[in-house]
Formats: sequence, structure tokens, C-alpha cells
Amino acid sequence: MAVMMIVELPGVGKDKYDQVMKELGFDKKPSWPKGILSHTAGAGPNGWTVVDLWESEADFDAFQKSRLGPAMQRVTGMPQPKITVVPVSFIHPKSAGKRKASAGKKKKKSR
Repeated sequence: MAVMMIVELPGVGKDKYDQVMKELGFDKKPSWPKGILSHTAGAGPNGWTVVDLWESEADFDAFQKSRLGPAMQRVTGMPQPKITVVPVSFIHPKSAGKRKASAGKKKKKSR
């Protein structure tokens, strides 16, 4: 069963997140772990928040134990994350979230 993993990192900003991503090798051309369906991250009211969609909780646990946990330990000042597991009952098709590069840009009027 697919799960949404909500990872809250109090007091963490983009700089620390970027350091963890670099430790994981995700700063250039990521080799995403088995089972991840999507990854989103951003600044929340109390720090950095990551929301991942995984094929299963077991896939996330394996990644957390083998790669994520050790990477976070190598970055100085990372707090213990608060992780919330949410069973997923609906997944919207990923093509619906795609935007064209020109979306949101004003078109020039032709004369």
C-alpha cells in the first residue's frame, strides 16, 4: 500500500536540506531509491518539511536506515526528524501536475 511520509525538521532551512541532498548524491543527477514515487520539500512554519510518496512503508524504512539516516548524521546540526506516516487512498495521475515552461509567462502581442 502506498504511503505518504511527512518529515518535519524543526529549525532546519534550505541550506541544511541541500547539504543532506548532497550527502545522498541527489544534488546533481539523482539516483532515486527503490519505491519512491514523488518527493517535495519546502520551508514550513517551524522549519523544513518534506512530503514523499512511497510505494510502501517498508521501502521508506529501508532507505531511511541505509542512506537517509546516515546522511543526516553527517550534516552538523540536524535535529531528530518528526515522521508521520499517512496511508494513501488516492493518487492523482502525475501528468496532471506538469506545467509547460511557458505556463505563467505573459505572451507577447504580435503586431
